[in-house]
Amino acid sequence: MYPQPLEITGLAGSVGFGGMNRYADVSQVTDLINLNLVYKPSYRNACAAQGLLDGFGELKPDIPEYAPGGGGQYDLPNLNEAIRQFQIVGMGRNQSWADARVDPNGQTWKSLLGTLPSGHIPPNSLPAPTGRMRGIHNGFAIFSQGDFRELLGHRWDSNGDKVVNEYDAWAHLNEKGCCLTVITMAATKLGKPQSCWPKGLLPKNLSPSDVNKIALNNQGYSEFGGLMTTRVPMLLGMKAQRYGSHYKEPLPLPVDGFIDSILNAGHAVAAHVDYSGSSRGDHWVLITNKVQSGLKAYDAIDPSGGYVMGFSKNMNARELAYENTATARDAKIKAIQEANKTAKKKAKVPEPYNFQMGHLWGMAAPNASHSRKEKQNKYRLVGLITLMRTD
Repeated sequence: MYPQPLEITGLAGSVGFGGMNRYADVSQVTDLINLNLVYKPSYRNACAAQGLLDGFGELKPDIPEYAPGGGGQYDLPNLNEAIRQFQIVGMGRNQSWADARVDPNGQTWKSLLGTLPSGHIPPNSLPAPTGRMRGIHNGFAIFSQGDFRELLGHRWDSNGDKVVNEYDAWAHLNEKGCCLTVITMAATKLGKPQSCWPKGLLPKNLSPSDVNKIALNNQGYSEFGGLMTTRVPMLLGMKAQRYGSHYKEPLPLPVDGFIDSILNAGHAVAAHVDYSGSSRGDHWVLITNKVQSGLKAYDAIDPSGGYVMGFSKNMNARELAYENTATARDAKIKAIQEANKTAKKKAKVPEPYNFQMGHLWGMAAPNASHSRKEKQNKYRLVGLITLMRTD
């Protein structure tokens, strides 16, 4: 079952040991506990050591499960202990201070939200529950995925075993929602209301939270495969087509000429960019319009921070370095394979580099953070999705 978007409205009463334990309040605290389990390894380890986590790494439900309208008639030993561990490990409090209770607007509540600078949790270490548009560029709303923390409808390889399955954690929008955010920004200009939208919602008012809910409720995710990148645009009133070596359709050549034709027709392009040399793509940005400013040929909105950056058509030195690495790796593989033909003890053959030539190269936004500038300057387009109006 897909996780539901996280909605925090505030506590009406206390939760935990000796608390009022209203159902809605217990649900909010449990959601925040599970969110902190994802972001705080030391807290997760402490809860695991107490036997509080299920096979998915989330807090075990209390038995009997808490029921709506209960008014606190059930004890909640798992939740109580999870709160106590959070106060000790997450907030850095001593055991005599930790009361295993969350009070409305109290220190533990604020720390669960990430808004209180205490212990090991810095202020605002968790993004705000609901983000807002940061601006408009060429008619497209600008969003930063980091402003949204809802659960998405798919898991990710959280244990690093290169397989996504039921043992992996659910993804969160602020960390794994770059493609969803890019599609949302495109839909604010190019989308058209559909029957699956909330009544009265207009394209210009769409947010990543809205699109996540629409996707969750309309088969827009594959639990183990990720966002369905052609279905979700359709749910938003757009047409989409994927291109790249890891899709059915190869990139149309020349890529810049193809992108020009899409932009000239008033559409947009979701660019799959690599910055690690993997050639598979690490991130998504939205190419919105052509420009003529020095080496910069296109404007693009980066959902990591909500910055307007650029792309150049001029190959940079880093691209040549990637290509040289791939050539050297291929030569090494061939040499080992030849040697293995006669060797008694076979040497391990390295994995191929799987190099794919980039086609556009990133130019950092001047107002981006230093770390983001470093990544943006490494962006190289290796795949794309066309996002087009349907009228």
